[in-house]
Amino acid sequence: MVFCGNCGTPVDDGKFCPNCGAPVEGVTSGKNAGVPKKKASGKAPKALIAIAAVIVVVIVAIAIPRPVNKPCDWCNSRPSMEYKTSDGSKAYVCKDCSKECALCGKKATKHYENMLGMVVFVCDDCYKEVKNN
Repeated sequence: MVFCGNCGTPVDDGKFCPNCGAPVEGVTSGKNAGVPKKKASGKAPKALIAIAAVIVVVIVAIAIPRPVNKPCDWCNSRPSMEYKTSDGSKAYVCKDCSKECALCGKKATKHYENMLGMVVFVCDDCYKEVKNN
């Protein structure tokens, strides 16, 4: 019996497989008849994975604020973390000022840039309130 070389369906006469429509030129018979061809596993080469990992590390290294010896915009203590603002300038906030919500005193979880271009740390509730107004 003759089988489709693509999906393994028995093929009688005709130019195309009745199941998958593959050309009959790819028919096989014998020991491996009815066994579909192996598809690519989808695994990326190790070099490609390594390159992607390096790119991710570089992006993360650029995006994460770094401690600098500049005074905090809020309390003037040092060191502080450097943040870029929307106008391209830099804002500096120390660890103490970034721990507590500037509006209600709860634990700060988010930050935003206020209308004066200063980076402000706030809790989830205050962040929602600020973003809705």
